[in-house]
Parts: sequence; structure tokens; C-alpha cells
Amino acid sequence: MVQFGENFQRMTSVCILACAARFVSQGSVWLGCTVVAAAAAMTGCQQPAAFRAASLPPQYRAPIVRSARHLDLSPLARATGGTDVIQPNDLVAVSTATGLTSDKGEPQILRVSPDGMVNVPLVGPVRVAGLEPQAAEYWVRQASMERDVYRNPHISIQFESRHTNNVTVLGAVKTPGVYALNGANSDLLAAIVAAGGLSDEAGTKIDVRHPPDSLVQAAGYAATSANVQGVSYRIDLQDDRTAAGADLSVRDGTVIMVPERVKQTVYVMGLVNRPGDFEIPPDDELRLLDALAMAGGRRLEVADRVSVTRRASQNGAPIIISASVREAQQNGAANLRLAAGDVVQVEETTMTFTLETLRNFVRLGVTTGLPGL
Repeated sequence: MVQFGENFQRMTSVCILACAARFVSQGSVWLGCTVVAAAAAMTGCQQPAAFRAASLPPQYRAPIVRSARHLDLSPLARATGGTDVIQPNDLVAVSTATGLTSDKGEPQILRVSPDGMVNVPLVGPVRVAGLEPQAAEYWVRQASMERDVYRNPHISIQFESRHTNNVTVLGAVKTPGVYALNGANSDLLAAIVAAGGLSDEAGTKIDVRHPPDSLVQAAGYAATSANVQGVSYRIDLQDDRTAAGADLSVRDGTVIMVPERVKQTVYVMGLVNRPGDFEIPPDDELRLLDALAMAGGRRLEVADRVSVTRRASQNGAPIIISASVREAQQNGAANLRLAAGDVVQVEETTMTFTLETLRNFVRLGVTTGLPGL
């Protein structure tokens, strides 16, 4: 019942506002203001402002609907030290030559711990995460000499296998699925690229959910925070600030969801052949004449006056925009660009009412004059 009441109030407001626009466009400003005051009293909202389509202030003009496929995805990449650096959970082969023999001996296959250390036999733990193999060799050699294990050893470190993160990418991407990402290059951009990129139906928002730290630690990864329930956040590709303040890295078990874009529509009513909702094409614009054509055109060619009810902001009062089909055909500025949620009404005038009445009367007379009807 509450939803019904809200819808009824909204439709009542739209109809009264459209009526007010009709009076304003006809020059009856006093009568239009009276109707607007009645709308405000019935709906409890502020009195809407009225404008002409050709002189609409910039703050009320409709933006072009952008799709995600043409947006810059580079902000989704985190800064990394390169793909050749050693990462936690990498397997490395460490060989040591003491100089006493020419044989280096069998390489030791060691796993880098979650905190970035590698435990070299006889030498002990040495931090190597974030270093390239050549730099890691230097620090292992230094540690072995400082700890009086070897005097002048030759250390060789090579990658045995790289740590990977299994990341799930769902929603409006070309190939949803689970992807193994290189640990040194595990970020949102890499995950979306692995899934084939965004699809044509993708919206501009991306939802990210990291697993709880308890699961991360159980899998052998370091906990980054006191996260026992997982971390979820949303990034808006149209707002660089959301990516700037977010952790763009992904971990083993991270789930990325790309919701489909919400279709942006306008509603066309009044003296048109097919009233209804019509979608604004992404990366394009929908003008007044386009919307009327999508609605099957006007029922009468003389129907010239159009009113557009627009919500100026999410919580703001609506405004009324008066337009003319004739002006829109002659002047591009009068061919109003429509915004999502606009209600377009081809208005009835005294002339259109008279012509429709006569047409219906003639049609009724012809129908009743036919045998068997």
C-alpha cells in the first residue's frame, strides 16, 4: 500500500506539472503558477521551476550516458616493483658454492614465507620478498658471512615456481570464471583483463570482496589486517577518487563482481501512438524528436506543445521544461537532450482536442454506417 501511494502521488505530480507547463507555454503564467501551487500542496514538494528547452540553464542540461567499455581502466592497476621480484609464497632454488670445491651442490627448493623471509639451510632466515633474484643473492651472501657460516660464498637464486592468486571474476565481463594471476601482478586490472575485459553490458561500478584473513592464513598467506569477516568495497570507474583510496591488489580467493549497467530510460506519454519507456543508448544521446519517433510519432501533426518533467537532482524538486516540436525541427538547441527519468508529454490543446473529437466522430459514423457493424 505504501508503494502504491508513492506511485500514485508521483504520477499525480507529473500530470499536474505537465498541465502547468502547458499553461506556461501558452502564455498563461498566472494560471500555470496556480496549478504548480496546487501540485506543491498535494505532493508536499517545493514549487518546480519552469524553463524553455532552447534556453535551459547549464546546470539542468542532461549529461551523455557513458558506458564502461570506453572508460580508462588504468586506475585499477596498483603500483608494483615489477614482475621479476620475489613474492611471498614463491618457490625459489637456492644454490651455495663455498669455494672449497667447484661443485655448488644440489639447489635447495625453498618457499618464501608469508612475511617475505626465506630460511636458507645453515644461514637462517633472510628477507628476500620485493627483491629481484640478483639482489636477493647479495643479501643471502651477506647474511652467511655476517653469521660466520661461510667466508666468501657464491649464492645463486632462481625461480622454481611463482605464487599465484586464484581470483573469481563474475558479472558483465566477456569470459567470467576463476583465473590464476601471477602474485607479482595481482590487481583489479589484471583480473579483468584475464576475464576478457568488460562486456558491452557492463556498468561503471565494480564490487570487490576479499576473503577473511582466517582463510588467507590457512592457505599460507599473510594477514594484512584484523579481518575476520572479509573486506568488501565498490569502485566507480567514473569517479577516480574511489580507486585512489582503495586497495587495488587481489588475493587468493578474492571475488570481483561487475554488475550490468542499469538501463537509463525516459517515459513518453500524451498524444503519441505508442506511449511507454524508451532506453537512452549508452555513449549516445536521446533528443526530444528521437523519443517522439520511438513512441510512434504524434497522433496529430498539429500537436506541437511538449512538456518535460525532470528531476533536477536525486533529492531535489522537479523542473518543467516546455518545448515545441516545430522549434525542435528548426533549431537544434530547442531539440532537448533528454535525461534518465524524464517524463515527456505531448500536450493536448484546444485544437488537438477538437480535431481528435471530430476524427473519432467521423470514424464512429463510418463504422456504424457499415452493414453488419
